Amino acid sequence: MGNRIKYLLKNTSLFAIGELGSKLINFFLVPLYTYILTAEEYGTVDLIFTISTVIIPLVMFNIGEAIMRYALDKDANHENLLSIGIVSIIFGVIISLLIIPICSHFSIISNYCWYMYFYVILSATKTVVTCYLRGKEKLKLYVSCNLLNTFLIAILNVFFLAVLHKGIKGYLTAYILAEVIAIIYALTFGKIYKDIKKFKFDKNLCKAMILFSLAVVPNSLLWWVINSSDRIMVTAIRNVAENGLLAVSYKLPSILTMINTILMQAWKYSAIKEKDSKDKDEFSNKMFNQFLRASMLISACLILTIKPLTKILFAESYYMSWESSVFLLIGFILMGLSTFVGTIYYVEKNMVGNMLSALCGGVVNIVLNALLIPKMGAAGATLAATICYFVILIYRYFDTKKYQNIHLFKKEYILMFTLIIIMTLGNFMSVPVGLLVSIFSFVLLLLINYNFIIKYINTGIEIIQNMTRKITNAKQ
Repeated sequence: MGNRIKYLLKNTSLFAIGELGSKLINFFLVPLYTYILTAEEYGTVDLIFTISTVIIPLVMFNIGEAIMRYALDKDANHENLLSIGIVSIIFGVIISLLIIPICSHFSIISNYCWYMYFYVILSATKTVVTCYLRGKEKLKLYVSCNLLNTFLIAILNVFFLAVLHKGIKGYLTAYILAEVIAIIYALTFGKIYKDIKKFKFDKNLCKAMILFSLAVVPNSLLWWVINSSDRIMVTAIRNVAENGLLAVSYKLPSILTMINTILMQAWKYSAIKEKDSKDKDEFSNKMFNQFLRASMLISACLILTIKPLTKILFAESYYMSWESSVFLLIGFILMGLSTFVGTIYYVEKNMVGNMLSALCGGVVNIVLNALLIPKMGAAGATLAATICYFVILIYRYFDTKKYQNIHLFKKEYILMFTLIIIMTLGNFMSVPVGLLVSIFSFVLLLLINYNFIIKYINTGIEIIQNMTRKITNAKQ
């Protein structure tokens, strides 16, 4: 069990470095963009990248996901997988030419058709290459490649925007050059060029991978619909100002999303490694237990402090966004748990179940948006999203039982979730009563998780002591 945990922690730390590093660099770039680009120009580049995000998985059938998954099999032929990736890139280069005539009909982006074309094919190529690195478990190289890419975007944008004053074209050129250099870096240091020389196309393997990838594409689009429909419907049913509250309400809960993303990227590797082990159910449930407790405790801390945090961090006009945030904090717990359970589909190469569960959630989300937004505004949209994530979790829980048995309905889990809901309701009660209810529920939650908390405090102390010891020994 020890080696399994070490493997998971090592991968988690690597993904955390990559995710946090990229987020920090992008965060510090926002003032530059908003200072140099006008609101119209920034809106244009945002539109270009939004469209490109949808196009990229379509032109290559999201083949990168299949390459990564199939490469993690014990008997994987990596050269054959890369060969299929190369064929997909060639196909993508040709089919992406349709971007030029289509985009030329839209005045807002008509001057940037070729920039979009090159960004799409280069970004898709980088995805194939980096997924290949992930599949071969060269995670350090994968993370360094993504960090290099983000760093280059920052440096090149400063050069093209602040020095050369090239506006939108300079912004897009910076992204394109960054993709080119990142691809060269991955090919060179990952020694992928050696595998390219061993080109061998396996027709049957290609069919299996395309079937896997085709189920991933609509799943990705469905998640986009779920996450974007709220804002569109709030704007249409209420007004733009209400959508502003909704946008701000996502800021604090997004902390959970980032943590979930890091953990789930690492968990995929461990889940695949354990696919054929005799005690995979026991190990998976142990990790599910840890993940659930951590998610609930982080969410509970944010729910308890959501009002003062909102008051401190945002302008007074955005204070009521806390109403939406509390529902999202529950929703993101459910989304994290559904992603954990959904990993079973990924392990078993059955992405159809993943897609159907997202489809059910998407339908529920849109119907509830139509019912709740007129009455509750932005808070109605986030409540709808929370119920949507619950539906996805329940679907996946029952559908994946044929592969693995995750213990979702343990009495202790139900009690903890009930306390989270009571804490949420406490925020809507009058100040003295509601605050006491929330604090009492929070203390009970801490008591239930006492052993879990003490264990990780001791682990943290041990890590700090080991680091201090190493630094002391190095100085001597």
